[in-house]
Amino acid sequence: MGQNSKDKKTCFIIGPIGSAGTETRLAADFLLNGVIRPAIEDFLKLKLWRADEDNNPGMITDKLINDIYDCDLVIADLTELNPNAFYELGIRHAAAKPTIHIAAIGTKLPFDNIGHRAIFYDRTDWGSIETARTSLRNQCEEALAENFQVNNPVTQALTIKAFRASAQPTEKTIASLMERIESLENNRNIIISNEGIVKNQTSDLWTRDREYKLTSLIRNLLLSPQNDKYDIDYNRITDYSRKNSDETNYRRVMDLAKSGRIDEMLTEISKTI
Repeated sequence: MGQNSKDKKTCFIIGPIGSAGTETRLAADFLLNGVIRPAIEDFLKLKLWRADEDNNPGMITDKLINDIYDCDLVIADLTELNPNAFYELGIRHAAAKPTIHIAAIGTKLPFDNIGHRAIFYDRTDWGSIETARTSLRNQCEEALAENFQVNNPVTQALTIKAFRASAQPTEKTIASLMERIESLENNRNIIISNEGIVKNQTSDLWTRDREYKLTSLIRNLLLSPQNDKYDIDYNRITDYSRKNSDETNYRRVMDLAKSGRIDEMLTEISKTI
């Protein structure tokens, strides 16, 4: 397991596993066999496996680290806030490869993970299971697409560092905007974490947050003289943000900005406004 095949992409599952017969193992098995496998294994023709198929649970070995680093996709189960799972997630973030977060409903994610899209599921609710399968399938398709841009705390920090070191004033401005966005997200995440708010139970809060950040980002970028070429009505930006603040569009726009693809982002927006 863990080796690339010629006809299948690889997907590795990280998260709490526990000993046979424990509640942790029962939950992990349900997630693997009741949500993940039915959603993506055959549909996306993935070679999919979990750490206990190669290693003793709880032991972080060279093989495990290579699996995390080399596979095409990682699905990270953050239920129980397992320390090994977060260690492994950090390795994956450093690899700058696609990762999907998933957790049992009610999991209170740490503030620095709240800002990343996560799938929540309730294994006692069939509707929740079906929704999680659909969301997982959609996110996997997006993550495995050829033009997918990975965005996580490590890639953001390195991108900002590169722009800060650039001699180009525009790139320094982008770095400043990215840091402001990151600061806003961190402050928001701390508040949500302290109040114990679960992301998928606060859609209005998140929608307003996305609208504000989209509007602020676009208006700040348009202040740069080099962006005068874009036919974007400054007064219609708020309306654009309100109509396009769904999570999918928001993530696409913000990922373009955070990866420095400003021209592509503004071109896309100018066609919409």
